[in-house]
Amino acid sequence: FEGVFGVAWSLEHLEMRKLSAPRVVRETSFSVDHDLPKCEQDTERDYAGSGYDRGHRISAKDCAWSAAAMWDSFLMTNVFPQTKQLNEVKWLALENHVRSLVTDGKTEVWCYTGPVWEPDAHGNLTIATIGSHRVPVPHYCFKTVLIKNGGDVSVKAWLMPNTETPPD
Repeated sequence: FEGVFGVAWSLEHLEMRKLSAPRVVRETSFSVDHDLPKCEQDTERDYAGSGYDRGHRISAKDCAWSAAAMWDSFLMTNVFPQTKQLNEVKWLALENHVRSLVTDGKTEVWCYTGPVWEPDAHGNLTIATIGSHRVPVPHYCFKTVLIKNGGDVSVKAWLMPNTETPPD
């Protein structure tokens, strides 16, 4: 879609070494990602009054092992518009569940996270946007994880509607 931009997905690697490291202080505000062209730098103002939260792609809790990682988790390129209900309830529960999959020093988890848009019954795709930078609002948010524990490998995936009352 012309004039609509956004990060397509994120990939993170979780392991016990990072999750059990001493925790750094959580950032309190989001920052513009200056690696993008100025016209593609969404800001907190784009979310103001929109009714959407800034939902982390990579959870700040997953980045608390390093000040640099924590800073990166609060770049605007690490968020996408999520309803308050999804962000603060279902997505938070999912983030906690994914962290719980790292059970010991032998377990590693790779998380692939992003937005999804779905065409209507006629095949037309409509993407709502927020703010002056036209931040695209996903219809769904997904998280796919690959879990490696020794020689065992498994995959899990979740697709959650970005609505005010996501189903259980």
